[in-house]
Amino acid sequence: MLSLSCASSTEAQRSASRSADERYPGWRTNTAKRSIELSELISGGPPKDGIPAIDRPNFISIAEAGKWLGGNEPVIALEVEGEVRAYPLQILIWHEIVNDEIGGV
Repeated sequence: MLSLSCASSTEAQRSASRSADERYPGWRTNTAKRSIELSELISGGPPKDGIPAIDRPNFISIAEAGKWLGGNEPVIALEVEGEVRAYPLQILIWHEIVNDEIGGV
């Protein structure tokens, strides 16, 4: 277990010493404009596009959702221009991003 910890620390140092352009190929980011040194940046988890977004989500009635969603399950509720959506947290925890259109927005 200790050797894994040391290896991770060494890899983090190696990764921090590379430029952001090398570490994040394909990202269109101007790394010249910054307020901190690039060596201070560390990975926060999955790579770019590593968490699948929900595109074109399907919605069901409250009665239908009640068959699998508990009455006290947390949801993120959103209302725009009178249109209402509820996004169950147990789904968002795995996807984090929903590309949806609501109330014309």
